Amino acid sequence: MQTFRILHAKPMNYFGELTPEQVHNYKEVAQIRAADLNDAWVRSQNDFNDVYAALGIRSTSVGDIILPVNDSGKPEVAMLIAGIGFTAVPTVYWDIIKQNLVEYA
Repeated sequence: MQTFRILHAKPMNYFGELTPEQVHNYKEVAQIRAADLNDAWVRSQNDFNDVYAALGIRSTSVGDIILPVNDSGKPEVAMLIAGIGFTAVPTVYWDIIKQNLVEYA
């Protein structure tokens, strides 16, 4: 099992595309343990995880970001939830998103 950090876009990013304006609107809402990226997505759904549902946040959706965390506790890559599957967040946007995370602030 690995730790994954869940970031939600507010307002929601319905099209799953990052723009220079949208990239500032992400906030970490949870950390979960999962076997892999797909499992992290499933475990961040209110319909499939009562513990996640109890957090009182919406399910993770298209346009949100899942961060797999390495052994040192730092995210290595940011994965954007696309309409189908996941897309790596470009480095230029990831650098901006990191500014909103506690350990990078």
